[in-house]
Amino acid sequence: MFIHFGMNTFSNDGAKDLPTRIRPCSIRPISNPGQWIDAAVSAKMKFAVLTTKHHDGFLLWDSATTDYDVGNAKVPAAGHVDVVKLFVDACRARGVAPGLYFSIQDRSTAGLGASGWSVTNERMPRT
Repeated sequence: MFIHFGMNTFSNDGAKDLPTRIRPCSIRPISNPGQWIDAAVSAKMKFAVLTTKHHDGFLLWDSATTDYDVGNAKVPAAGHVDVVKLFVDACRARGVAPGLYFSIQDRSTAGLGASGWSVTNERMPRT
């Protein structure tokens, strides 16, 4: 199971998910990813992969590198939960192998232009 859960989950505008258009206040992560994993178990899936950061740059955990994440006080995130931790815990509790997808592309970084696909994320060191 591949779970893409982020800004455009709530925008209904996946093709235009630039952070300049969608604000963190529009995302409302649920506090029980176990529901997702229950569905995976029901479908006899052996692993589940969560998009922890899509190229919109929004993080599903509280990060020290940015406030563009679920820990941001402006994001009504059901107690500002670490969605990644809840996901991994739910997988392990149900015998489903957890996988994490992290896009190195980050269109929330200034200077990337319209597509941003040719520029390295400044917050991620090369070493």
